Amino acid sequence: MKISEIDKNFATKKVSDGEFDVYSLPCEPFGLYGCYHDPEYGFIKIPKEITESISDGVAWGARCTGGVRITFSTNSTKIGLKGRYFEKLLLGHMTFIGSSGFTLCETVNGKEEFLCNLFSDIVDKEQEFHFKAALKNDGKMHDYVIFFPLYSGVEQISVELDRDSSIEKSDKYRGKKRVMYYGSSITQGACAARPDNCYQALVSEWTDTDYCFFGFSGAAKAEPLMNEFLRDTPCDVFVCDYDYNAPTAEYLKETHIELYKTFRSKKGNESIPIIFLSKPNSLAEPEDEERFGIIRQTYEYALACGDKNVRLICGMDLFPADVKTHCCVDGCHPTDLGFYFMAKKVAEVLKEFI
Repeated sequence: MKISEIDKNFATKKVSDGEFDVYSLPCEPFGLYGCYHDPEYGFIKIPKEITESISDGVAWGARCTGGVRITFSTNSTKIGLKGRYFEKLLLGHMTFIGSSGFTLCETVNGKEEFLCNLFSDIVDKEQEFHFKAALKNDGKMHDYVIFFPLYSGVEQISVELDRDSSIEKSDKYRGKKRVMYYGSSITQGACAARPDNCYQALVSEWTDTDYCFFGFSGAAKAEPLMNEFLRDTPCDVFVCDYDYNAPTAEYLKETHIELYKTFRSKKGNESIPIIFLSKPNSLAEPEDEERFGIIRQTYEYALACGDKNVRLICGMDLFPADVKTHCCVDGCHPTDLGFYFMAKKVAEVLKEFI
């Protein structure tokens, strides 16, 4: 059964506009990954009725589109993206492409080959956007993935393709194992230079998995309602990485084990692998050892309960010593180099389970 038969909002929405066929997303045959679609808010990672009951930070962060992707296959020679941001963000410690741009890749033999970034002039403050790019001009069908901005959320978006060109569904993520990530601004993608350079996207490519991530700048605090949402979100592996946003070590101690217990409390979640990750940084502080010790306590508690599907990664060990200071923009948020080393370690552990 097609999703368009269940929800009419996903039926193909195609109109012709001069030289282009225009598709208003979400619709068939475009695959939408990493978010929901809300008629009022647009592309959102957690339903608004949940986020608004947790905190303003979570409600805002859920509208940021880090981790959102669309997939499709076409023989069009051109593509356009036209739409509107809910907020267009320019961040001082992050590239404008990373915070507000789209990245277009072609999927070749299961790997994503970078084609181009789609973004406006940095001085353009308009929330509306309209980008265009060239595609392959050989008449054959090609599979594409478009990565949405890591921070600037998207309210509306349409895809423009050559008039009367063919469009089909891509199988890029269909049937793949799904990894769920929960954590801080690092989990949200700060400070990757472009959307497909966040560590989750790298892990996905290297392990042939799908993914969703719930990263909230300054607002990932493992509240009970958030824990229940994570518990109820379908996944095959859970990466727990909210250390940075726990305001104190004592708060981390009170909440970390509770998140684990809540996730495991649902029937069917008993054997889903969980990877615990402490905060990565290039400027270690004395409190980091204490925080890692707290996360280790949750890990050891799980082992003592007979849970064999847990793993522990120490964030202080993620970056090689000889390039450690080059792995973060500000001692906290990873550069692309930092994300590369994060992805290597997470992928190494993930491969034990998949």
